[in-house]
Amino acid sequence: MSSIKNIIFDLGGVLYAIDYQKIESGMASLQLETADSVKYSRSYQDPLFTQLEIGSITPEAFWEGMKSRFQLRDDCEAFFKVWNSMLHGLISGRQNLVQELTQNYRVFLLSNTNIIHYQFLITECEPMFQLMEHCYFSHEVGMRKPDPQIFTHILQAHHLLPQETLFIEDSEQHIVAAKALGIQTIFVQSDAWPDQLQNLLSTSSINAS
Repeated sequence: MSSIKNIIFDLGGVLYAIDYQKIESGMASLQLETADSVKYSRSYQDPLFTQLEIGSITPEAFWEGMKSRFQLRDDCEAFFKVWNSMLHGLISGRQNLVQELTQNYRVFLLSNTNIIHYQFLITECEPMFQLMEHCYFSHEVGMRKPDPQIFTHILQAHHLLPQETLFIEDSEQHIVAAKALGIQTIFVQSDAWPDQLQNLLSTSSINAS
């Protein structure tokens, strides 16, 4: 295992609390009885969500598309309230963790997000984002995980070696994509992942000495 010099964080589910079920249950409350249910999870989302996440459609077009695709009541305000309901705030201690890591590592953020969610969370998260060397948001760069291109873009832009880079993420398909490029990973499956991180970094430091 190579020495870790760079850390790329996912946002939702790693640093920021989210609840996918809020989208599914909230959208159901806005639908007509005959409509298809809205599915939204770490592993699956409707193509309309993907288009919004890579910035290829506006929030207004997203709303109109969702209204038509899932037979939603014509209540734009209620729709956007539901859309943001999955966002539950920064996880306690995560900003401090990021701050500590920046003392010894190059730290980045890579998030599949969209302009609506970004505008909702930016005020709370900006102090943490400013600690990082660079933050990549899918709707700004026009790419999203697990597309290998977004990983290679970051590696090349900052002259990072994949074997010296650690990616911390809670979606398995994104972990698989990063590993295929030779990037080290931590697959977040519980709140105990910071302990796993510290153990990995300690081992990395020993191997480097």
